[in-house]
Amino acid sequence: MSRAGQQERTPRTPKTAEQASLDNAARFNTRELSRFPLWTGAGLEGELRELGVIRTRAPDHQLRLQADLSDRLTALRVQHAQDAEAYRLALKAADPEAYREALLSLRRMQTRFSSMRDPTKVCDHWHTRLRKALPTEQWRRIEVQVRPEAALAHQVTDDLDRRAVRRAQRAATQPLLPFGRGPLRP
Repeated sequence: MSRAGQQERTPRTPKTAEQASLDNAARFNTRELSRFPLWTGAGLEGELRELGVIRTRAPDHQLRLQADLSDRLTALRVQHAQDAEAYRLALKAADPEAYREALLSLRRMQTRFSSMRDPTKVCDHWHTRLRKALPTEQWRRIEVQVRPEAALAHQVTDDLDRRAVRRAQRAATQPLLPFGRGPLRP
């Protein structure tokens, strides 16, 4: 007995993933139907579903989402592991001294923090070390070789840099009037 004569309850057994998915789908479907009490009272739920006004979830909805997420995360980890290896080899070839320091640093961090064994964090480590060790143009060439989609990001960054330079040049040749009234006219 615990407080004031009450008996202790045994802890509830945790739901399985299937039970949780069933319960969540039923709760969602009930909540959707409760938005239209007049329609459901008249037995017109089918028409609302056909029109797409009421959304329904299948009982295995949550399980399918979880399986899809698991598959996508696995694919992402595999991709990060491949990228990390490519960055590691590129750094080893480009700057052996920086490679040695980065390898020792990574081993220290992996010993101290188990989360550093995650392929995503290992990839970030090698990517950062490569970026810091090499000149910008060489780093960009290597990054585009490893991840071709990075070329678009570099192009956008270059465009923004050129705009900033043009804006600064224009501001130097056309000073603004006080209170933001635009450039001086000759």
